[in-house]
Amino acid sequence: MRYALIAAVAAGLLLAAVARTETAPKSSLVVKAEVMREVRAKGPDGKETVKYVPLVGTANQGDILLFNINYTNTSTAEEKNSDIIYVVPQGSVFVEAGGAGAAVFVSIDRGERWARHPATIRFKDSTGKIVEQPVAPETITHVRWVFDKPLAPGQTGTVTLKVRIK
Repeated sequence: MRYALIAAVAAGLLLAAVARTETAPKSSLVVKAEVMREVRAKGPDGKETVKYVPLVGTANQGDILLFNINYTNTSTAEEKNSDIIYVVPQGSVFVEAGGAGAAVFVSIDRGERWARHPATIRFKDSTGKIVEQPVAPETITHVRWVFDKPLAPGQTGTVTLKVRIK
């Protein structure tokens, strides 16, 4: 089954990314994403290689998409306590997220609560015992990158989100 991704996905889901700072009412972080499709192929030696190519058109069920979320501090001042929040696109499942200089958090309740990735959830089992298990990737709705240090004026970088199309 083919999934036609909304035009916003192909355009980079710019509206799904939110850059925030706790010290300023308006962030000076400009965020733009590029969407890449994972392509696997066997080389002449029989080893599988992985590369990423720009997503053109639609994505198919099972495709892995990589969002390179590029950011720039356009301010003349440091951005302190900055983060980027990104919505896991509808019709996809979280695979992984990362980024140098940023801690990754995930939410299973549309950003109401956050847990550091890889996240676990606690619940009582049928015997009343508290059990802890990894959060199911298909339940992750949002991803948040919290920068370890203030972002210098003009500083650029990239955080990543990988999803699989359902």
